[in-house]
Amino acid sequence: MKTNLPKDKIIAVANDLVTNYPNQIDDHIKVQKILYFLDLDYKKKNDEPFFSDQFEAWIYGPVSRRIFSIIRENGLVFKTDYELSDDDKKFIKKDVKQYLKYDSFDLVLLSHQSQPWIEARKGFPSGEPCTKKIKL
Repeated sequence: MKTNLPKDKIIAVANDLVTNYPNQIDDHIKVQKILYFLDLDYKKKNDEPFFSDQFEAWIYGPVSRRIFSIIRENGLVFKTDYELSDDDKKFIKKDVKQYLKYDSFDLVLLSHQSQPWIEARKGFPSGEPCTKKIKL
């Protein structure tokens, strides 16, 4: 599926999350899962993805390979010139609230209940690595 979404938007959102919620979003797992849920919730609401990046169905839930690479290199430091729109900021601020109460592994379990992740993992045993793209 082709989209016209800016490629760095996911990096800007990751930066927004760790900057604005440092006490609640403080590890890579939580960043990855909240990014996934933002994308999923946006898609349900607007019938289009929030990000141009697709998540992969890894063992511990959805992962953006680009965000994973950035975190591996820089920790939770995300640099981009991409400017989030006011509408994007409002959406993030409103939607993220429902996920802040969960710890990282609760979000993993929650992501394992999402239909797109379940579909992408079909045929893969629970402990087997998978890089199949998740279709929202």
